[in-house]
Amino acid sequence: MRWWKSGSYACTDCKKKFDFESIRYGSDGKTIRCVSCHEQVLREDQKKREAEAKPKAAPVMSDVLKLICVECRYKFSYRKGSRIQPVCPYCGKSRLMIDDTTADRLVEEVGRIRDWEKACRSGTAS
Repeated sequence: MRWWKSGSYACTDCKKKFDFESIRYGSDGKTIRCVSCHEQVLREDQKKREAEAKPKAAPVMSDVLKLICVECRYKFSYRKGSRIQPVCPYCGKSRLMIDDTTADRLVEEVGRIRDWEKACRSGTAS
């Protein structure tokens, strides 16, 4: 009989004794489980991963303003209705503007700039 086949190993979950072929090591490399307990743990882990992978609803941001500091250009969020005076958390100044930039507006603005540059090159700019 080989040394790894001699004796029995206790499952850390169900505490029953099993031979070497019927045990599995846990993901931490320390726990020893029987095949049935190991498969049960794998199923539970799979359920947890599936639950985490489901897309979560985006948080409602309607009560949050995105602001930009005019002095240092730092971008941050401010909750509407807050009692705290809105100041830049980076430089402490209170000259702020609302950041309403979206990807669509940025693409639209770049398109207008390109159209204007083409018109300037052709000499038909207004």
